[in-house]
Amino acid sequence: MARPKTDNIDIKLRAPADLLPQLQQAAARRGVSVNAEVVARLKQSLEADQRGDDVLFTNPILRGIARSVATAMNETGRMAAFHVTGTVEGSLAWYDEAYAYSQAREAADAVLGALAPKGKPLQPKAPRSVAAAFENLGRGFASGMLEEIRTGKPLTSRTGERAASLRSDLGHLADRISDSVREKVK
Repeated sequence: MARPKTDNIDIKLRAPADLLPQLQQAAARRGVSVNAEVVARLKQSLEADQRGDDVLFTNPILRGIARSVATAMNETGRMAAFHVTGTVEGSLAWYDEAYAYSQAREAADAVLGALAPKGKPLQPKAPRSVAAAFENLGRGFASGMLEEIRTGKPLTSRTGERAASLRSDLGHLADRISDSVREKVK
């Protein structure tokens, strides 16, 4: 009996022997076949390339900073939410509980502070009028990025798909960003 015709293709792949058990474990955790796991991971990787994530997370130091901050926030947030709600469900959605979120922010700040270079931050070597524009560089950039997330639209052509991608990743949290985001961030 012939198999039904699909849009799928067969790909022969050579990979290190130790990769198969890892793929099998990952597939088992998600309750899918090894083939489905490989296809999902390939799709995820290609979508990340299109979003520009490759630029952010191929730098191992930046990836390490992001993972350290995310881990500290998640562990702190879960513990704080469990303390407040007394439930596992509450701890899993810690980002929806005000106390837990505030504790997670403190954890992120502690990690970023510990990773900061030693010494006093240098001021930009530029004329005073130009240097003044850089005084709130971080807040200004954050304000623009939050505006992109709020609207789902990039502010410049350079930011491309980032706005929609970040909004999608944040899910319902993106709705917390108010229309007055620029005033709140400053």
